[in-house]
Amino acid sequence: MEEEGDIKFGEQAYVEALECYDKALEINPQYATAWYCKGAVLYRMEQKSEALQCYDKSITIDPLFKLAWSNKG
Repeated sequence: MEEEGDIKFGEQAYVEALECYDKALEINPQYATAWYCKGAVLYRMEQKSEALQCYDKSITIDPLFKLAWSNKG
């Protein structure tokens, strides 16, 4: 699901990308990368508050996730 989400994100098909990342998180809610990617999609969709929540979740799971810290800043 994450790979498909990455493809959709690259195509700027944000709704479809978000669905892919949500499916990945249904399978594994502790998947820090999927939380980060979901945040990136939400940010592009101008849902910045929700994006920050996703970055926070990613950092909670993996405190050393540099990209999540960077995007949060």
